[in-house]
Amino acid sequence: VFGNLETNVFLQHCGFINVEIAHLRYLDAGKFDVFKACKYCWRQPVSRRTICVVHTASDKHSSIMLDNHEHEVRDSLFTDYKEGKRQKESYDKTINQILTKETIAFHESNFSDPLLLPTEHIWPWLLERRPLVAKLLIDQNLTTCDDEIIDSLLMALHSPTMLTDSLLKPYLMANQHIKRHPQLIWLMLLRAEAWLTIRSKRRGNWGGNRKLVITADTDSKIPVKSKYDALFEGMEYRPINTYT
Repeated sequence: VFGNLETNVFLQHCGFINVEIAHLRYLDAGKFDVFKACKYCWRQPVSRRTICVVHTASDKHSSIMLDNHEHEVRDSLFTDYKEGKRQKESYDKTINQILTKETIAFHESNFSDPLLLPTEHIWPWLLERRPLVAKLLIDQNLTTCDDEIIDSLLMALHSPTMLTDSLLKPYLMANQHIKRHPQLIWLMLLRAEAWLTIRSKRRGNWGGNRKLVITADTDSKIPVKSKYDALFEGMEYRPINTYT
């Protein structure tokens, strides 16, 4: 069974530098895929579905803090679903663009470019590679030391509240596994950065009283652009569509 683009690219990159990761992908006798995510964001999907609790029209919405704002059940329970559906194309394109830039740099460096999550000095890597995700940790005043940064990232991105036990279970399973094997969080960080990038570029609302969950802080000291953006400015966009 073929995975999605980012999963295939991640596994391929790990293979290039001899990082054994594929055997960590599945739990519960192969029934639970840690790499699987909602098609609209980075969160674990509801069992036997392709979308997460935030993007379902349900009264069991999670309350996930982003930039000191929470997703709430609004007047229409379909709001989050409609927003996710509208930005799906841009979300997928942004993931592809990030992967394209980082993959080119990785290959041109003869696989020496630090593409994957390092085992130490994680915070500088996050600031450079996933600046909008890094901003969440600052906004929520979460610790960024190596021993605790994975916990902080999971707290900011993947620890919903107000869920039933059955809906919360996938989050707990994924989080516990990622804490044991931090390299597995790479896909979540990529997807979250792409989602936050789309939201930061929005200039207005999609109607009604819908609000931005996060906006880019132009005065922030966090580099919203990485050093790789400068390398590819003016270069024709070449999407990744093969794995050879």
